[in-house]
Amino acid sequence: MKWDISSPSEWARGYLSGLVCGEGNFTVAVVKASTCRLGFHVRPIFQIELGMVDEPLIRAVREFFGFGCVSFATPRTRAKNGSSTVRYTVTAVRDCCALSDFFESSPLLGAKARAFDVWRECLSIIKAGQHTSTEGFQRIVTLRAGINQFRRPSGFRSADLMPSKALPASQGRVLNSWSDAETDLLHRYLGGEMSRPALVAALGRSKASVAARITRARKAQKGR
Repeated sequence: MKWDISSPSEWARGYLSGLVCGEGNFTVAVVKASTCRLGFHVRPIFQIELGMVDEPLIRAVREFFGFGCVSFATPRTRAKNGSSTVRYTVTAVRDCCALSDFFESSPLLGAKARAFDVWRECLSIIKAGQHTSTEGFQRIVTLRAGINQFRRPSGFRSADLMPSKALPASQGRVLNSWSDAETDLLHRYLGGEMSRPALVAALGRSKASVAARITRARKAQKGR
């Protein structure tokens, strides 16, 4: 069977919202990172995970949105007859904002609608750069607990432990998102049209920032 949801029709939009209500997942990753101001790295995550038999559907979802990546999970050892799965994942703040706009115009229902509302609030904090301040970080950790409790209340890390271990920072850092022109330069580099030193010089960003963006872009390319 050929999955065709590439056109932005009302049917396709409604189908995607229904698919996410059943199989989608909104969360915010909070990971220890010594290079971050607070000692933690915060990023929004959206995923759809299905069995391998539905790989064409996952790729159709990726084609519909035009961003994100497709990856393959290893077989689940905890299940006796567990099979591997395929995932559609979105983590870039800019892409998550586009997803937020989509689901506002094509609303979700039930528990996923509540999870999306919390996720969207976390996303607004991240977009404003306030996730790098102590107050903003604590707010995200508190909200994040609510997202996970909709699905697995017993498996969530303590919401009190992370803020107590975070380093103090009174001011948030301004989030410097990549512009279309900068993304075009990145694609020129990935296509072999320019060297990395030339890319860094043209962008005016730090080497570490450029290297991290290149890594994410290459992972996205492999997932297509």
